[in-house]
Amino acid sequence: MRVLLLPVWNERGTVLATLDAAASEVDRMIVLDDGSTDGSAELVQGWMGRAEVPMDLLRHARNQGLASAILTMLAYLLRLQRDGVLLASDQVAIMDADGQHRAQDFAKLDEYLRCGAYDVVVGARDLRMYPPYKRVGNRLLSAWASLLSGQRYADAECGLRLFRVAAVSALLTYCAGFRYSIAQEMCVVLPPLGYRVRGDVPVSIAHYRQGARFRDGFANLTFGLWAAVRVRLRWGYDPLRRAEAMLSVVSVVRSSGGRQGAATASPIDGVQVGSGTPREAAVMLVDRERRGASPYL
Repeated sequence: MRVLLLPVWNERGTVLATLDAAASEVDRMIVLDDGSTDGSAELVQGWMGRAEVPMDLLRHARNQGLASAILTMLAYLLRLQRDGVLLASDQVAIMDADGQHRAQDFAKLDEYLRCGAYDVVVGARDLRMYPPYKRVGNRLLSAWASLLSGQRYADAECGLRLFRVAAVSALLTYCAGFRYSIAQEMCVVLPPLGYRVRGDVPVSIAHYRQGARFRDGFANLTFGLWAAVRVRLRWGYDPLRRAEAMLSVVSVVRSSGGRQGAATASPIDGVQVGSGTPREAAVMLVDRERRGASPYL
């Protein structure tokens, strides 16, 4: 099984085309609307009525950033794995909802996963249409991730990637997550833990879209270093407790897929907390520590 993780924030103009293109490439979709104000979530929910594959729409009440969106969906994956819906050998696919990536490129990444030689495959974009300063910044971040992890990356910031469900727990354990840092952290964390990574598979992009800024690049460098320190010291969150905290502030709409698959709104584990944020949910972990149950391993 291949599950798509699709973070969405104010992507009204591209999200439906992205869903249409990805539907034939995956077996299940998990979309997280990160506090969109342009009606993106409503468009996605409407699309669910005609989705041919099972689909889950998660929602943050307020915008929390790309890293938080990815981590929340990883927490949801961990829940599905615990419930027996997913196996450790199943695939997790990630792409952006801005129309930059081509879902058909998952087939290129899949070739390396299916051969059994790799657990994680990261795409490498052709950045010739990017401004020079963007290309220089990308090379720097890729070199930094390669240095910290001991694994060569041609494009550590590429959002198109494919990996096994088995890696989800490690990512929730060691990735802190801040704005756009998750791509860098994922690249830094997994190789030292023994995951076999391929980081240079060429993928295409449809267009250039302004996203991260200089301050985000600096944050990625910093959080990449922090992730490297944490993984080498084996100092991280308990993934199950962290997932519990993150999912306590997320609402979800589910669809079983197929033309008759109705979308139904329901809370996770009977708790509907639409006003909180994953960052606020971290207070739960602090409370546990104060009671003597450390949130860390």
